[in-house]
Amino acid sequence: MHWNSNSINKASQLIEELEQFIHTNSIDIISINETKLNSSDQISIKNYNIIRKDRNSHGGGVAIIIHEELNYEQIDTFEEFDLELITIKVSINKLNYTFITLYLPPQAQLPNNELF
Repeated sequence: MHWNSNSINKASQLIEELEQFIHTNSIDIISINETKLNSSDQISIKNYNIIRKDRNSHGGGVAIIIHEELNYEQIDTFEEFDLELITIKVSINKLNYTFITLYLPPQAQLPNNELF
């Protein structure tokens, strides 16, 4: 599942609603854009790991929330481009899947190189 949250900071009721939605619907993996979190912001969801790449509370930021029972590995991809991007490899039933979440702010330009 993917969601553009437009902010999930601790003061927001959205994190509580998100946690309830995840548990009610048995979501294993969710990618989130525009988290608008600072590196000092602490958020948690019971039984889930949260992988984040923050920008600041004024915009941007991405996260992947993954159930703690899933085996995953975070992959450093395209770090040289300084993108708001997280990539993980997940093993499910002996199959490997790659999940990527990327936020490209308005007026931002991708590097001239092809990414994929």
